[in-house]
Amino acid sequence: MVLLSMVTSLWMLYAVTFCLGLFGATCLTLCGNVIVQNNYNSTQASGILGAVMAATGVSGMFFSLIFPKVIAAFGWRIGFRVMGICWLTLLWLGTLLLGKQAMPRSRRTDGTAITGMTRSEALRSPKLYLQLVVIVVISACCGLQQQLPVMLGAKGFTAGQVSVMISATTVFLALGKFGQGLLYGKIGVEKGGLLTIAAFAVGCLGIMTQILIWPSLILLALGMGIYTTLLPMVVRRVFGSREYASIWSLIATVGSLGTIVGYPLWGTIYDLTGDYTLGLVGAAVLLAAAMWAHWKTMKDIA
Repeated sequence: MVLLSMVTSLWMLYAVTFCLGLFGATCLTLCGNVIVQNNYNSTQASGILGAVMAATGVSGMFFSLIFPKVIAAFGWRIGFRVMGICWLTLLWLGTLLLGKQAMPRSRRTDGTAITGMTRSEALRSPKLYLQLVVIVVISACCGLQQQLPVMLGAKGFTAGQVSVMISATTVFLALGKFGQGLLYGKIGVEKGGLLTIAAFAVGCLGIMTQILIWPSLILLALGMGIYTTLLPMVVRRVFGSREYASIWSLIATVGSLGTIVGYPLWGTIYDLTGDYTLGLVGAAVLLAAAMWAHWKTMKDIA
């Protein structure tokens, strides 16, 4: 962030933002997740992970409200430096937790069982590749979130109404992550996963109709939280905690392919056809395939 505040040319901008993309996002999707998974049993981890990931949405709303005002008052260079200081402080606090988590496993006192596959064993398991199907589909379908302003505007809603809807969807997303964590802890990730993926698919179909906009936004927000709540818990359930970090990082990296392909594809479908109907129907079909892959992944796991 500090380097970003010092950018004076286009190549510097590309270089710095590349580093932000390479390291910044993983602080959320990897480090916090690994801390939770390695320090709590599977039942506890569901609810805690849901709360942690819900907090990321709340903090994102906070930063989005505060930092534009800082930039407007003091300029973008000072704004990025202030953001860098905030990041440094939060990451330092995170390293304290990572320090505890890095304790030799023979000295663990929290009762967490260290069992499961190594990454090389996971690579030979068909269940890994089924999980890759699920994460690619989910990440691609989540690209719908970036298109919601255009989609809602095309349905005749005013800019003010769209703003309220997008803000509400962000709140639903945060609450949905927390609720998913509780749900998975209560009924398990197999049944809970089928329910939430199905909700995502129904939301994709329902948003095509004007009358079901609000229920559909809630279902879509619930589905978009799957990436950071359901999928990490499935990986823990299937492959264990022995080399969880390396297995999840591999799966999350492949999941980025869904983002790379899916996000531009949503816009291309609209440009070519004039609406999102084809994309929404296609997303519902792909999510049905993801439900099948999720069920096969979880099948026969004790």
